[in-house]
Amino acid sequence: MKKTKLLSAVTAFAASLCFSFSANAVEYHINDPSDPIVYGINAGDVLHLSGTGELPEYFSTGSDSTVHITGGTIGHYFNSNIGCVVNVSNGNFLGEYHTNWGGTTNIYAGDMAPNYHAEDGSTTNIYGGSMKNVRVKDFSSEYTGIVNIYGGTFDGYFHARSGSTINFYGSDFKLDGVPVTGLMLNIPHLVTGRSNLTLTGTNQDGSPLTFYLDNTYNNPLGNVIDTTAIINLVLVPEPASLSLLALSTLPLLARRRSGN
Repeated sequence: MKKTKLLSAVTAFAASLCFSFSANAVEYHINDPSDPIVYGINAGDVLHLSGTGELPEYFSTGSDSTVHITGGTIGHYFNSNIGCVVNVSNGNFLGEYHTNWGGTTNIYAGDMAPNYHAEDGSTTNIYGGSMKNVRVKDFSSEYTGIVNIYGGTFDGYFHARSGSTINFYGSDFKLDGVPVTGLMLNIPHLVTGRSNLTLTGTNQDGSPLTFYLDNTYNNPLGNVIDTTAIINLVLVPEPASLSLLALSTLPLLARRRSGN
């Protein structure tokens, strides 16, 4: 009986904590330099950065918070932490950006930070935009830094450290001009024997893909893909096929509406 009461009390206390976090969550809108300076946000908070708003250096996010960046200036050493989701479609990044363990960053457009770090246990989804100097890390044996590439462009170096995972979503994949065979729709295909190879293809968004794979440091193009890093190709329908599929469904939708 005592154990049951104790567990009930602990459960109730935990629930009250969750409620208090949710109840005390704050939503920030920063779109002008005259807005109050926010040095970080707490668990459950939501922040919108737009216009000419500014975030200071060493900005840090709380767990399960959300950040929407559609403009403004982001100071050096931005930190996205566990459970935080950051959505980027614009903005002026002055320095390093870190997606830390348990954090997720979605990049849709804009020029990303000049030094982007995908730490171990983090997830980065690149749908568009411009990336420069990317490091994907995995310092633990249990968690891996994951980068999913659906589009976008890359400049500078790209370092995929030991144990990290890079997934390319697209079609028409070739290695040094030779088509990659054995691909199945939406099934990751591991790339092996990839020293000094150029990966080309079409990104999921329809843009061209050119990515240099090499495991040696100080190579001319700067990319270093560790031999134990995981590189997957994920075949998806080509953009033209998706358009045709959408057009083919229009008559069916029209029939259903007329039938109603």
